[in-house]
This record gives sequence, structure tokens and C-alpha cells, in this order.
Amino acid sequence: MEQVYSDAPDAPLEDARGGGAGKAAADAAARPRRESGRSRQRRQRRAESEASPAYALKVEGAKALGLWAKVQAEGWGALSAADSGRVGGYVTRMQRLRGGPAAGRGGAAGAPGGTNAGR
Repeated sequence: MEQVYSDAPDAPLEDARGGGAGKAAADAAARPRRESGRSRQRRQRRAESEASPAYALKVEGAKALGLWAKVQAEGWGALSAADSGRVGGYVTRMQRLRGGPAAGRGGAAGAPGGTNAGR
């Protein structure tokens, strides 16, 4: 494909067929990117969840299990499934001990305070 050069130093190269090769990309870069509804919702949910007491317990659990440095450096997504389960177990245990939201929920069959408590 034959390239056509412009005298202007900043002009993008155009191919011989006409039309700018970089024109569409330049136009897209000039427009401000509009945030989709889903990403806005995710960002709002994240902000709300970080202010919740459950998030504070989650952070406490990561610190107690020695995972907080990894979370700070790489984010929650960097934790393995096993580590995430350990943090979740810690949160559940603390909620039960402190009488939090999961205190009266059923767990395994025969567990105290669960749905089988009256049997």
C-alpha cells in the first residue's frame, strides 16, 4: 500500500485510497469517554460496601490472617480461593461471637442457634 506524506510535521499518514488511517482513533481519543451505567453502579456499590461494618470485619480478618499486605498491594482479587474462604470464615465467626447479622442464621444441621435448634 502506497503511503502519502503530508508537509505538516504532525499530520497522520494517509493511505493512497484517501481517508486518514489514524483519523478514527484520533476522533475517539478527543471525545470524553462516557461511563456506562454498570460501571457507575459497581463503583457506587464498592463505595457503599467499604463503609459497611461487614467490610471492617473483612479487613480485620485479612489483618489477623496475615493477608492484609497482599490485599493492599494487589487488591482483594489477588487472594486465592482458600484465602478468601479463610477471611469469610473469620468474618462469620466474628459476627456470631459479636451477635452481628449472621448470629441467628442456620448453619450446619444440629448447629446451635440454627434452624434445627428446637429439635
